[in-house]
Amino acid sequence: MDTLFGHKQYLRSKILDELAKVPQKKFAEAGEIVAKHLEPWFELTFSNHADIHIGLFFSFKNEISTFYLNEFLKRKKIKCFFPGLIRESKMPHFFPVNEKEELIIKKSDGIYLPKVSLEGMQILEKMTVVFVPGLLFDKRGNRLGRGQGYYDRYFSSLKGLEKPVKIALAMDEQLIERVPTESHDIKMDFLCTPNTGIINIEE
Repeated sequence: MDTLFGHKQYLRSKILDELAKVPQKKFAEAGEIVAKHLEPWFELTFSNHADIHIGLFFSFKNEISTFYLNEFLKRKKIKCFFPGLIRESKMPHFFPVNEKEELIIKKSDGIYLPKVSLEGMQILEKMTVVFVPGLLFDKRGNRLGRGQGYYDRYFSSLKGLEKPVKIALAMDEQLIERVPTESHDIKMDFLCTPNTGIINIEE
């Protein structure tokens, strides 16, 4: 087994075990705090909300809640799109799905999929901001995901297009000193946890 791959797998297993011990209420509380950190950031960064397209994710069990952030974006009438897969695609596309109940989870790799066919639905690839889930992060903007590479492939596919702002959302428990990386791993632009607030990643 490759040493780096093995180390990543070990870190994934370790953090999943740690997050499984966190009370579910804490994920909701953390999501509410993070949403409060992000509200003024949106107001300062974007003057015209009509021009914003947000890529947001529905949080899993044992993952920071995006409920409060979604509610804030709805109040501001900011357009939200959610990731889904078309057929056997290995890269997410963003669709205007409004409610979590419209999705099912693909248990093999932990990504939500629509219950109905995505064929013919509006796909919007030009996002203004994409909120990115993950298992571990560091303050250099490095991210360790679940190992499927969906988000890395999505961001790498945007050659020639204006790149969206990439914001990682995480519990404080998911922030470590250094995340092991490979050449294809995409760095985040911002990181937001309850205790750190919004961290602007400096190159």
